[in-house]
Amino acid sequence: MKIRSLVWLPATVFGMAIMIGCNDPLAPVSFEVKIIHDGKSVDKALVNLMPSKQDGNSAGMKPGVTDANGIAKLAAPKGEYKVIVTKEESAMAAMGPMDPKDMTKNMGKAMMGKNSLKGKGEASGPKSLLPAQFGSYDKTPLKVTVPTTEKVITFDLGK
Repeated sequence: MKIRSLVWLPATVFGMAIMIGCNDPLAPVSFEVKIIHDGKSVDKALVNLMPSKQDGNSAGMKPGVTDANGIAKLAAPKGEYKVIVTKEESAMAAMGPMDPKDMTKNMGKAMMGKNSLKGKGEASGPKSLLPAQFGSYDKTPLKVTVPTTEKVITFDLGK
């Protein structure tokens, strides 16, 4: 009888440790968001969460990138967050057509957003493909409270 009790002791202690760990307020909670713009799912947008309060905890937060369906997988501890969504055209697209002699010389500058590209239509760095307000902590109207009861939280960025 004593041996049987000793076998259950480690299992009981392990189970209680897991239950206590689940109540950790800093443990990240996973969830999904869907980003829509102009009535279409936004592919390859970066979605970040920032604590709504200045003293908010950002430990355990995981940003996400949207897939072809506009879905990003995120994780964050319990709390209130502002949602920051950005999508920029690629650095190569921002460079536009240029003379091959200048390409190597200016590629680094283009990727760093410098204004010294040569070729048709000088660029000043990657162009934002979404309204700028959604990429700014101070201006974004998007918010989420974690944990959420919704399976997928949809944010429509309008037109």
